[in-house]
Amino acid sequence: MTPKRKKRRRVPVDAQQVGDFAAAFLGEGKLVEALEVLDELIYDGLATVTTWRLAGKCLIQAGEYAQANDVLDRALKLDPSDLTTRFDLAGSLYQMGDVRPG
Repeated sequence: MTPKRKKRRRVPVDAQQVGDFAAAFLGEGKLVEALEVLDELIYDGLATVTTWRLAGKCLIQAGEYAQANDVLDRALKLDPSDLTTRFDLAGSLYQMGDVRPG
């Protein structure tokens, strides 16, 4: 029987602070670190529209457009009126060659 690993939290507990922390990593081009931080929020059930949008931005920068589309769709389900998320999704779809209007 293997011992259970204690989950180690490396970031602040406040969801807004965690989002800011991830955004800082993203701004520095540290995509893996940003995604790790965002994954903690998602795992803990604290993900917001901003969490999903930042994860989408990381995936777009990594060239993972199909995954980014799924993540950004999830953000839009939380807030269909979020224009920033819509813009990011449109950019990701364009990169994949999906240029259908509407």
